[in-house]
Amino acid sequence: MNPVETQWFGNRLAEYVRDGATIINVGSGTAAYRRQTNPHIHHDLFEPLAARNIAVIHVDLKEDDGVDLMGDITDAGFAETLRQYHPAAILCNNLLEHIQDRLAFCRAMLDILPSDAYIFASVPKSYPYHANPIDTMFRPDVAELAGQFPGTTLIEGEILECGTHRDMNQYYRKIAPRRWVVTKAKRALRVFMPFHKPHEWLEWISGRARVHPGTPIRVTCVVLKK
Repeated sequence: MNPVETQWFGNRLAEYVRDGATIINVGSGTAAYRRQTNPHIHHDLFEPLAARNIAVIHVDLKEDDGVDLMGDITDAGFAETLRQYHPAAILCNNLLEHIQDRLAFCRAMLDILPSDAYIFASVPKSYPYHANPIDTMFRPDVAELAGQFPGTTLIEGEILECGTHRDMNQYYRKIAPRRWVVTKAKRALRVFMPFHKPHEWLEWISGRARVHPGTPIRVTCVVLKK
């Protein structure tokens, strides 16, 4: 999530989620990802929620620091575990483009939520191929994204203009200069390592995964009510 996106969702969470509620953050990533690599996520989303005594259950497929529950939400047993928290909302940000069976995944999220709960979802609208581990190139507008959650009501939806890749590069260079240098060095060396994740290497060499610095970043965001 980029800073424009986190601010947008931070404002909507403040408006629609009551104090003391519980929300589930699906595809949460690690604590380091939220606090260090992308500190705006913690500052704009999770600090304000903590101040309002809102509990956030961070859920991911991988066990790691900052992941509260590890599991697949399409697994019936794991979904039942999440259902017991009676969540007021689910956060699902920049994840659906990486899901092969997207409709089944979205149905699982709906099944976890009680009536009148919210889904806060985002997917890139203008963004290059980025495998994690796949990218289906799902790049929806507001109606297409809302349509992944049948039976919900679209409360708000917007395609955000989030600057360019040059802007984001400058942002990360400013907030974490040492990490920025390391990342740049790794990318430069990647061309000499075809044996490591060869599929990703082919994407890089072919140019599919490369980005022009002036390429705009746009993100489709929705607030839906079950």
